Amino acid sequence: MKQRLHQGYLSIIIFFVIMMAFSCSDPKGNPVGRSFFNRKLPDVTGPVPAPLTSARAVQDTNQSNSSGSYLFVYHGDETNHSVQSVILFTVPDSGTIQNASINLIQKSFSGTPPEGIGVYAWTRAWQEAIDAGVPLQSAPLGAKLAVLTLETTEEDTLTIPLDPEWIRSWTDTIGLILASESSGLTAVFYSKNTAYDSPALNILMDGDSTETVRYPVQNRFIVSRPPRIDETVLTVDNGTSERIHLCFDLSSFSEDITVNRARLRLAIDQDATSPLSDETFTIRAHPITDLSGEIPAYESTTYITGTASGDSLILELQSFCQSWIAGIRDNLGIILIGANEKTAITRRAFLCESARMPDLDIYYTSSAMSPDNP
Repeated sequence: MKQRLHQGYLSIIIFFVIMMAFSCSDPKGNPVGRSFFNRKLPDVTGPVPAPLTSARAVQDTNQSNSSGSYLFVYHGDETNHSVQSVILFTVPDSGTIQNASINLIQKSFSGTPPEGIGVYAWTRAWQEAIDAGVPLQSAPLGAKLAVLTLETTEEDTLTIPLDPEWIRSWTDTIGLILASESSGLTAVFYSKNTAYDSPALNILMDGDSTETVRYPVQNRFIVSRPPRIDETVLTVDNGTSERIHLCFDLSSFSEDITVNRARLRLAIDQDATSPLSDETFTIRAHPITDLSGEIPAYESTTYITGTASGDSLILELQSFCQSWIAGIRDNLGIILIGANEKTAITRRAFLCESARMPDLDIYYTSSAMSPDNP
């Protein structure tokens, strides 16, 4: 009896051993087969630095004369960065002018200007010099007509009295230039063409009739800065349309990888001064399509936005890098442009020296090492 029981147990054990061996021999039919234990997980690598091949300043000089919601007056110190604003009106010819003034609405100002802001006569000589690219500091201002005294840092309405004889000397256009020689002063005036905040020319004619010219025919600010001498600092400047071109070598990456993250970091130059310096500064990165011209051509409607704050600017370029590596786009790099270009005078400077170069780190998954390709 005992012998039969032992034989039965032995048969059961042998049966289970055979069944387990059979099941493990089919890698497709059993999830715990040999293929499960030999399966290779995705090879996620990173950060892998991409070598920097180009870092240079690019400026669209055609956009240095700007217009927008505000007029600016600024005079820098160590950089001689200057901003002037020009306002032109068409002079009515309906009678003899007895008196005239211009109203401006001040939005804000910073600094303590000892002499206020100078109001100068616009001249054709000044305009020709600006059109020829002469720096603001060298352009010949007309006669000094008045001085604007800024009494509050808050919103305020300012009136500029004008000499009637000076106005009557104009045949078609009257123009003013707002400028300052006070280092560090920043003043902002409204310039929108609305009934509330547009600069206005008020005229008293013969017979006590009044006329208000509400909308200037020209209303813009002009930014000037000396030529660049320090190539270890690159600047994105809304006022001067200064931009940065960056390009990285991605040839070492296989075309079939999946880019999980591509982080670009630029270190902010903490010593650089900036008019209207805000805590944050928004920058757009556009992929470049052509480098044959003096100014790189780029995809204007395709961009990635980042904010420069604290000590750095971080841009996530995963989609751009994926398209460059896969050969969908030519890798000509990116151009960094201020989000408020032509409508503000803010800027940010970034270090471009041996210890603090712009760096791009790539995190990726190799498809050759994926679960589908053991």
